[in-house]
Amino acid sequence: MVGTSRFLRLLLVLAVVLAASLIGILTRPPGLLATFWCANAILLGMMVRWPVLIEWRTWIAAAVGYVCADLITGNSLSLALQLNGANLAGVTLGVLVLYYLKRTPFRLVDSQSLVWMVFVSFVAATGTAATAGALDRLLRGQSFADTFFHWGATEVMAYLLVLPLILTLTIPSSLAEFRRKLTARTVAALSVPLLATAACVPIALSIEGPIALVLPIPALLWCATRISVPSTAFVSVVWSVWSLMMAGSGRLDIGDQAASTWNEDVITSIAVTLIALGPIAVACATEE
Repeated sequence: MVGTSRFLRLLLVLAVVLAASLIGILTRPPGLLATFWCANAILLGMMVRWPVLIEWRTWIAAAVGYVCADLITGNSLSLALQLNGANLAGVTLGVLVLYYLKRTPFRLVDSQSLVWMVFVSFVAATGTAATAGALDRLLRGQSFADTFFHWGATEVMAYLLVLPLILTLTIPSSLAEFRRKLTARTVAALSVPLLATAACVPIALSIEGPIALVLPIPALLWCATRISVPSTAFVSVVWSVWSLMMAGSGRLDIGDQAASTWNEDVITSIAVTLIALGPIAVACATEE
């Protein structure tokens, strides 16, 4: 990233934000927010891992990507500016916190960096949620608290799922190095916990109640002790996004939450976040 020209870096940011926003919009039920909005977390992760991206041009490129995604999918320019103003507010707050605390470039390498990642995730999510809540209150007369908690829960979930992928990603220096590490014994050791996690999918679909959501925890923790942090984060993300999509479509029956005082989506987001964060924390501690 450092050796790339500024034009290519900005083009990459625009393309990544545009693609991630379109993916998020595809998970958006009619009239509601996206089930899994990963664009903010990807943008923040890129900027704090590669501080060369922290400049005003990057924010403009990201804003163009955000707005274009909304316009392509039929939203008005006014709504696109409101939604993405909130998105950029949170990302900017998270980036500036790490930048001025001299934590950039930021990598997820141990338990201490995990604490910082969780802290920044909450800061960025709070910035986005507070901006969205204020806009909803001022422009549409809606409840600030409802918007704040809904946006905040989904944003924290996305940050804690996506940031570990970006902040731990390692690219082998050569194909020979990759082949050297990928031995038959390594593949066998990795396959068993991954297969155990995959086996939870049909079981979760066939049972009812909250246990359907927490079923894979033992398998995910097993993965955390046997595979790398990036791989653990990837498995956790796959399970979490699958759970959200299945719960949203009604195929994953996690029980009746009508008696709760919080919105069902908020509760599901919190549950998925806690489930995903556990294995990642164990993987970080294992590698210390």
